[in-house]
Amino acid sequence: MRVLHQRAHSSQCWERNACFLENRMAKVMKRFLPFLVMLLSHISFAQWIQTTEPYDRRSINVLGVYGSMLFAGIEGGGVFVTDDFGNSWSTMGKGLTESHISSLTVSNNNLFVGTQMGVFLFNSNDSSWTPLGPFTNYIKALASSDTMLFAATSGSGVYRSTNSGTSWTPVNSGLEDLWVRNLSMSNGGIFAGTQSKGVYRSTNNGTSWSAVNTGLEGLWVYSLMAHDSAIFVGTSEGIFYSTDNGAMWYDGDSGITANIVTCFAEHDGVSFAGTAGNGVFLSNDHGIHWTAWKYGLNNGYVSSLTAYGEFLFAGTGQDWIWRRSLSELMTTVERSEIQSPDRLVLHQNYPNPFNPTTTISFSLPSRSFVSLKVLDVIGREITTLVYEELSAGDHTRQWTPSNMSSGVYFYRLQAGSFSETKELILMR
Repeated sequence: MRVLHQRAHSSQCWERNACFLENRMAKVMKRFLPFLVMLLSHISFAQWIQTTEPYDRRSINVLGVYGSMLFAGIEGGGVFVTDDFGNSWSTMGKGLTESHISSLTVSNNNLFVGTQMGVFLFNSNDSSWTPLGPFTNYIKALASSDTMLFAATSGSGVYRSTNSGTSWTPVNSGLEDLWVRNLSMSNGGIFAGTQSKGVYRSTNNGTSWSAVNTGLEGLWVYSLMAHDSAIFVGTSEGIFYSTDNGAMWYDGDSGITANIVTCFAEHDGVSFAGTAGNGVFLSNDHGIHWTAWKYGLNNGYVSSLTAYGEFLFAGTGQDWIWRRSLSELMTTVERSEIQSPDRLVLHQNYPNPFNPTTTISFSLPSRSFVSLKVLDVIGREITTLVYEELSAGDHTRQWTPSNMSSGVYFYRLQAGSFSETKELILMR
């Protein structure tokens, strides 16, 4: 009986302890629940989120903004549109007889899409499409200004229209590769990326073209973006950038862990690069350094990028469209995704030419004693920007010369057995 009594007493004791612990845990959870909710909300917010998917999983070839709407061109699926940041989508198929959409652009307040069988014009009055032009081959890219429209084709070069697509004229003088994959326009002219001959530039609206490939490695162009004074190109050998309208190209692979860059976008001075298999990267120094911006993006193959409202949208291969808040640009850097440089690299200064200040960047794979000096054309030392031991990673220094005349100067980086010199130009 005493044993039974002890067991009963022990059971009551365990029940009391369990109740105490349960009540204690309830109080703790009640106290910290708001904090946990806020933390989880922040975590879920600070990442890519898939938009509502209205269609079977096909590749998103192009994204573009027209007025207050975001359009998506789909491989074999036509055109979809949203006006609520991707929360809902609707099809735009009336009169669109070709469903393989490759490109789109806005010219003179008109929306045009390129397809496997020519160009179509969108009629906003009844949401219909009208075929344009004499094309029977694949339109790979479209570019436009307020008065001109350009179409890049597979095998027939570039066409130009000066009347909103009513008539077209081939403009291929100097263009040695008629398989044109990309078009982009800036203040420096129109740029064309080709399948095997690199990048071409026209300064007279396509009447003539000149190759601009100095420094460019890999002449198969996958992607191209010209914006203000910077031009980005993704080739078979990586990513390259130019600050002088393609006269010279520089290696921009620092931080990008992907072989192929498929697309570019720009927002408020920040550049974005979509890759084939490794998500999205961003750069806030005109392509010198790149940081991964891919947390939460299930599909690493990014086929198109565009900024719309307060979000960056990414079209993927077989996984619809994702978005991420642009407000995270300066507040969320995914430390786990940042990698140290794998080699010592001295980057081209930016801007170049410059006045009054330029930035020089370099990357160190390991802790090193570094010397960075500016020299004149005969090798005399002008100033020393760095003479100290630095940690591994990316570093930048600015040079603001005073009492220096316009001309060519050089900057030299030395670290261990490494030594490299690059040219910079001061223009007063």
